[in-house]
Order: sequence, then structure tokens, then C-alpha cells
Amino acid sequence: RAELRAEAPSRPHIFLEKLTRGRRASPPNPNSTVLSVDEVSEVLSAAEFAHSRGWLFGTSRTLSFTLMGADGPAQVKETLKRFLKCLAQWCRDNDEPRAFIAVVENSARIGLHAHVVLHVSAPKRRVHRAWVEGWVRAECTQRGVAYERKAWRLNRSYKAYPLLHDTLVHYVANGCDSGAMVQAATDAPDGGPVLLRDVLAFDFCDPGAVPFERVHIGASINARARGDWRSKWERGERDVNLLYTPEFVKFVRR
Repeated sequence: RAELRAEAPSRPHIFLEKLTRGRRASPPNPNSTVLSVDEVSEVLSAAEFAHSRGWLFGTSRTLSFTLMGADGPAQVKETLKRFLKCLAQWCRDNDEPRAFIAVVENSARIGLHAHVVLHVSAPKRRVHRAWVEGWVRAECTQRGVAYERKAWRLNRSYKAYPLLHDTLVHYVANGCDSGAMVQAATDAPDGGPVLLRDVLAFDFCDPGAVPFERVHIGASINARARGDWRSKWERGERDVNLLYTPEFVKFVRR
């Protein structure tokens, strides 16, 4: 920690310290399906677009499809597709934008699972929580397995916390190609290359092997919805002080 603090003044344009303080990054795993720079770009751009519309992500959930009875990648993929379709319909029925990002991972503990972050206005979060539980229970019944509370986890925040938006986005992006260069040394302020891990607030966490598309973006914030709008990342910005809000940058460096 002391070494990072000493280095920080010479590289103020990147995140040297991370929100995962006290925990080491996962070691590289050649078998893992890491997010590419383009996929992280899509996540960051969708999140910035949502923020610009006032659709802050304040709700997150983890869904373990294996514990819902999905057997194998094909069934998991099909279950995820149905869930996201139902989620989009719930948003329409409740006058909420389809502003969500889902990222799939695979772990030894709970198998193939998805982290989903989304905008749900604070007064509707209890209703949304009940809906998620009902959906998971119905899925377990349909597949003939006993319902397990561990099959889903939802944060219990029923208030608005602006910092949560970027925190959740950076968390779902942590299983990325962290060593990929996103800015050449010749273009960086200090003459050193900027890597993907340098612009993210969490250390790398091994996402495991996922044999299908990992990133899924809601229809209100995907590339089609954004049209000609371009995020700071898409315009070439790589300085964290300009990419993110001052409050978030201060929060990471606290």
C-alpha cells in the first residue's frame, strides 16, 4: 500500500489502488473467458449513457442457473435468455427503462452464473425483489429441483446511492483482459502504457470458462439505443479523472 501511495503522484491518470484492498488479484488463467477491450468498452459506454439519462444502477443480483436446475451450458444460456426477456418485460410493465447489464461468469462454487446490475427506481425495489424471487422459484419448480435461497442474491439497498452506479459497473467488468494495452506510451501523460486494469477500480477476478457470450446489455442503453451518441471511452479518453465522476475517483482513492 505504501509503495502504491508513493507511485501515485507520478501516475495520477490511472487507478493504482483498487476497491479490493487487502485481497490479491486472481492469478492469470489461460482457460478463462476474459472480457475483451471491446466488451469492456461496451459496458463502460452503456453505463455512461445510462448515467447521462439519470438511470443510475442501484440494484444488483447474482443468479446461479446451476442451482435452478439448468444442466450444462446450453440450458444455462437458454435460461439466461428467458430471464433477460422477462426482466425487460418487467421493466416495461413498471415504466422503467431497460437499463441493465448482465455479465456471465463460471466458478467452482456455484457454476455458471450471471451478475446483473440495473436501474430500478428506489420506490420499486422491494417489488422488484419479490418479482426476482418469484421468477427463480418458478424456474426451480419447472425444472423439478428444490428451491435454494443461494440460487439468487439481491442487494438490499432501497435508497439511492450515486456512487453505487460506477462501483457496480467496475465490479462486473473485473474479469477482463486486464493486461491489454488501451493507450500507447507515446500518448500517455507519463510516457508509460496504460493497461486495461489501470482504468478499472477492481483488481482482476478470474471469471472462469464461459462457452457463450458473456455480456448482455439492456435495449434502452445498448449500441442501437445510443445511436450517434459516443461515450468518453469511445472518444478516446483514458484518464480516469475524466472518464468518471470526481466523487467516484475520490471514493476509489480514499
